[in-house]
Amino acid sequence: MAEASDETQKSGSGMLKKLLWAGVAVGTVAMINAAIFQKTPPLMYRQTGGQAKWLPLPDGDIAYEVAGEGKPLLLLHAIGAGCSAFEWRHVFGPLSETRQVFAPDLLGFGKSDKPKITYTAETYLDLIADFIEQAIGQKTDIIASSLSAAFAVALAQRRPELVDKLILVCPTGLEALSAPLQPSGKAIATALSLPVLGASLYNLLTSRMGLRQYLKMRVYASPEPVDDALVTHFHHAAHQPGGDRVLPYFLGGYLNCNIADALASLPEAPKLLWGAAASETPLAQSEAFLDVRPDAQLVVLNNVGGLPHDESPEAFLEIVEGWV
Repeated sequence: MAEASDETQKSGSGMLKKLLWAGVAVGTVAMINAAIFQKTPPLMYRQTGGQAKWLPLPDGDIAYEVAGEGKPLLLLHAIGAGCSAFEWRHVFGPLSETRQVFAPDLLGFGKSDKPKITYTAETYLDLIADFIEQAIGQKTDIIASSLSAAFAVALAQRRPELVDKLILVCPTGLEALSAPLQPSGKAIATALSLPVLGASLYNLLTSRMGLRQYLKMRVYASPEPVDDALVTHFHHAAHQPGGDRVLPYFLGGYLNCNIADALASLPEAPKLLWGAAASETPLAQSEAFLDVRPDAQLVVLNNVGGLPHDESPEAFLEIVEGWV
């Protein structure tokens, strides 16, 4: 009996040591994850060259920049790790020569607040509506990139008194947006929101190397724009405190917004501007938009990826200035 007791004690002691070492390992990873965010410097105050302002809203304060005079024009950036109004930096100034241009960082991005909430398409529809009403104060044209294009279309149909003309830049495909939220999506969001696992995966995806490869392979057609300065900005933007809170809901499908009916019912068809080499939102997805709105005008820029306004601003401005 004594021998059995000794064996039990040894087994228990061994298990305790394993648990302690596991706890140390988890704690170390958590400290490393936290340090990455804590050591990241804040974003520069002005990203586009406009006047920096703040708009307090129920879910958090929204940072935005504004410049120019004339009919308002709202620029909505893409949704993804490290995204912000920074993507409009090359076209903001020229557009503001003839328009009053607004470029906000959406909630959870850039310099705006990043509350710990469940992010959904409705979060951004309400935010954009509030921004137009309180910051702009009148009906506005919108240029929207990627998934934000869906929010712009949905809002234009829901609140026609707020939105006039629409220009959609490499908008997310209608088929992807129509998928309802699945249990697997909820599981993904839950897993990626876990303090250690989620933060570790996020930091792996948004490391400098990870961002450089993603930008080269999935965003830009040419590797030249993806220099150290661009990677550094995306890295800093992705690692602002709370900067990892939207991605789990984005990847889980919470931000999907079925806009087929809304697109069909708009009184005026949107303009579509696409980069021929866009990877995340390939040009083939434009066919679904044209099936719903054959009257929509599509312009394709060759040798350009998913951010034509950043990769080829001169060609982008030549087209857009004729529209707005």
